[in-house]
Amino acid sequence: MPPNPVVAFGSSEHSFYIGCGLQYFAIGMPQSLLGTISKLPAIKLSWLATDAQAQGWVAYDSHEKTFHFDPTIPKELLEKLKGQAEYVTLGPSKDRYFVKLPATAWTANLPDEAVKDHQELRARLGPNFDTTLIYGLSVGFLPLLDDDAKGGKLEQVLKEKEDDWLIERGSSLCQWNANYFYLMFKHIPTGRVQIVWELPEQMNTKLWELRKYADTPKGRQEIDAYQAMELMAVHQRFVSRKFAVPESERAQLIVRFSTGNANGGESVHGPSYDDGMAKFENLVVERIGNSQGECI
Repeated sequence: MPPNPVVAFGSSEHSFYIGCGLQYFAIGMPQSLLGTISKLPAIKLSWLATDAQAQGWVAYDSHEKTFHFDPTIPKELLEKLKGQAEYVTLGPSKDRYFVKLPATAWTANLPDEAVKDHQELRARLGPNFDTTLIYGLSVGFLPLLDDDAKGGKLEQVLKEKEDDWLIERGSSLCQWNANYFYLMFKHIPTGRVQIVWELPEQMNTKLWELRKYADTPKGRQEIDAYQAMELMAVHQRFVSRKFAVPESERAQLIVRFSTGNANGGESVHGPSYDDGMAKFENLVVERIGNSQGECI
């Protein structure tokens, strides 16, 4: 099975990001995001939040435990990212947001009507209240659908999953068309994850292409090699800090990783971690100059 894709809607059917494994496709997205994702493969992304104007964005690197973000996001949101933020959802514009904090805490800058809905739900649900858009609860989820979504495919899917399923982070709802969505469900009794989506034609085509490639022998080899190099990098940083190995000596470290091919795998030697990373960078689908977002 290929790794779970990362999907983010932009401002139209010609504005989106889809990544799977080490490769991605992005069109009509902010330049700062393109600069970041050209160096940050989808396999490291836990989720990517974008606003409906395709201007603001926040992403979470699950390997490094860091946030990446557009440098023009509101100061108040930036302070939350530097604090205890766990998850972010952006709204119609980058100055509208919802931030999940530890335990049942949250903070947001939302339209008055949305704030009222949140406050009423929090009072009614107490400690089960968790996140936003489709409200994620510790025992399930609660959808609040507007008129555009009622009676459509989204409502149908949510009704089918209303018992014993959770909404996982990484799910995404299209803000310009209620008929499009990408939802990750987790079955509470078994822990099984199921992904259900309805996407515009171009997005759907790119999603299938990237998933298919990531599941080929070559795609799996590249992913296995990258993950092994990531482990080596962590080990190298640990050794450097603990034993103060000089840079000249660290450069001599040999990278050894499994190709994970269809024949059961074999060991391959590379000259160094830096050279290995240079080879990996050549696998990236797009290279977008030096413009990129910031990271904390």
